[in-house]
Amino acid sequence: MAERHRFAKLNYIAGRRARMATAHLIAVRYLDTAVYLLIGREVKTDEEIETTDPDLLALEAECWKEDRHRETMDIFLEATVAHFLNIDYDQAEALCKLMLSHSKEKLEKVLIYEKQMQFHIQMHHMREALDIGLASLRMLEVELVTEKPVLADPKTLLNLPALTETKDGLTLAALRILMGLCAPTYVLCPEVNMHVAFTMVKLGEHGAHPLCAFGYALFALIACLFDIEEGHRAGVLALKMLGQFKAPEFTAKIMGLFYAHVDIWKSHVRTTIAPLQHAARVGMEAGDLEWTGYCLFYTADAMFFSAEPLEALEQIQQTSIKGLVARHQLLQATYLNIWARLCQKLNKPATFPEIFMFELDQKDGIIAVTDQMVLEHIEKIENACELFTYHLADGMYKFYCCNYTGASVAFEKTEKFVTGVVGLQTNAVHAFYYSLAIIAVMRAEKNRADTEVPTATLDTIKKNQDRLRRWAKHCPANYYHKYKLVSAELAALQGKHGKAMQNYEYAIEGAMIGEFTQDDALAKELAAGYYQSRGRQRLSQNFLREAYYSYLKWGCELKVHQIESAMQTIDIGPSVQREKPHGSPSRPTTPLMTVFKGGIAEFKQHSPSLSPQTSFGSGSDAESSGKRSQPFSPLTTFTETNSTHNTTNDVSLKSLDIATVAKTSEALLGEIEMDKLIGKLMASVMENTGADRCVLVLNKEKDRGLCLIAIGSMTASTPLTVELLDENLHETKLCPQKLVNYVFFSLEMIVLDDTP
Repeated sequence: MAERHRFAKLNYIAGRRARMATAHLIAVRYLDTAVYLLIGREVKTDEEIETTDPDLLALEAECWKEDRHRETMDIFLEATVAHFLNIDYDQAEALCKLMLSHSKEKLEKVLIYEKQMQFHIQMHHMREALDIGLASLRMLEVELVTEKPVLADPKTLLNLPALTETKDGLTLAALRILMGLCAPTYVLCPEVNMHVAFTMVKLGEHGAHPLCAFGYALFALIACLFDIEEGHRAGVLALKMLGQFKAPEFTAKIMGLFYAHVDIWKSHVRTTIAPLQHAARVGMEAGDLEWTGYCLFYTADAMFFSAEPLEALEQIQQTSIKGLVARHQLLQATYLNIWARLCQKLNKPATFPEIFMFELDQKDGIIAVTDQMVLEHIEKIENACELFTYHLADGMYKFYCCNYTGASVAFEKTEKFVTGVVGLQTNAVHAFYYSLAIIAVMRAEKNRADTEVPTATLDTIKKNQDRLRRWAKHCPANYYHKYKLVSAELAALQGKHGKAMQNYEYAIEGAMIGEFTQDDALAKELAAGYYQSRGRQRLSQNFLREAYYSYLKWGCELKVHQIESAMQTIDIGPSVQREKPHGSPSRPTTPLMTVFKGGIAEFKQHSPSLSPQTSFGSGSDAESSGKRSQPFSPLTTFTETNSTHNTTNDVSLKSLDIATVAKTSEALLGEIEMDKLIGKLMASVMENTGADRCVLVLNKEKDRGLCLIAIGSMTASTPLTVELLDENLHETKLCPQKLVNYVFFSLEMIVLDDTP
């Protein structure tokens, strides 16, 4: 008997080393041998745990005696983990049942329940995992905290003594169960998820541990719903506490929560990609399959929202989906499949046959899955996160197909499932596209019936804008251009043309600086539609041409084909290289850091739309950012104003596009007659700004001061007419004297809404 136990222990040591080296199949062989040596039989998944063979019963009883109990439990637990990592969940569950039949102590049972929760989560059995977790807390006599605790000073929490299994076994057991409850409560009952976070923070007051760091990260997610600054501080605390311990098994969990749910409200979404990729790699090496899966789809989300070229992103998604399915991680695979389907529809609209080849599991092989089948699957399992995501992706596809009514209906359906995406950036994406779709529908209805916009509809847009406005205050890099584009569309709908033109420029500039190619393309496309409705055909065509290049760069063949059809009479340009698009020639894309240092601060400095004293940048404060490199840094502040005009320094030069300047310079250099020269100059200015009327005022300093030199006007039905004058400004009634004098002495630009 002693010899069997000695060999079992040697196999246990070898199996543990193999698992730590990620050689999971070899680990299973060693550990199954160890189990066989202990109980004299294999543990089967399709038969009863108990055996009637007296010799085997005696052998099994011997290994579970008090003096060998701990050693036997360690071997069985290690074998359970090995089978779990080898994607053999049924065998792992059978081992858990056998261990439970011999477990006597509370902590042992809770440890086994923790493993069972992991199996159920991996197999997408969230209800079963939730029930086991809540039962375990009752066993440990831990009640969920329902009131938000006050987070202690981070320095105090970081300096607490480390929790140990010897002294704090019950506390650590409770923290492990609470951590396991994170995913089931997030999916099924967000309110309980909030209570889980509060309870972990409360237990964290007893000492420092990676489990406590996870609690602070989860608390950060919840806190960001109410106070982004507080939430970000809690998230930074979680990262710092994680750094105090060598605990790779917690890396994917904590970094996944922080970068996908917290940091995206403070930093450019592109800066979260590398940390999330790192977290997924570390998680896989540490055997944390659950959070590796989450980090994989967090990464894909960030890449999609930051305008990664669709064809490259599609390949990444396919690789991730295959790995997830092979590991039976259907929750994460189904979520990622939703976005992969959208990418394929946008990138390859001609070849997408309304099905997507998706390997559901290894037994069934590859089958064709339609959109309706995906919807029926996630409706059956009642996963709010995936239901929200499905309808969001469906609405975005319909929006890009110009089916704005269908898009609005899809976006409205997501409202019932918003609790499933707490803290994710999909909330901002939804608010952005939902408002744009509603405005498009209302514009079509107004054009048909010339009716006022319903108050209820405006209330929905206002709610979405309030949210985008709040997020833009903390992270303009991600959300400012979205807020401004919706503002431009709304102003255009309401006939506030001065505000509309200004906000279109801000939206385009912000999207270009942040390198959000898809938003840049969309803003230019919508601006083209606006100027077309105003009769500014040349300006409209310029914007549509630039939108074409941006969509081409993103890889959105669906929109490229649409614009090609619309621009059959427009010269797209001989330099277009479909294989290697380089973006719009008239608004060249510049690297993030280079542009942001000099441009965005100036054109945003006068914005009246956000709160007073709001900084533009990545948003990480000095304490929280540490030494982490950020592509955006606070540059300037602005003050909110309710006046009728807004000012900025040198903004006109920043908003002129380079192609227009070059075109105008070439035209002026070739003209020698003064009246024709002035006419070309005014025509160029009016074309670039979309104005109907333009005046030229020059300063004749020595003798007469400011003088009105010319007035130009044009409409959709009449060509440009220029009247040459030479009147003193203080004597003429053809332009507002006080306004011109203010601009002359202040050297600031003024933009007014339409005036009589």
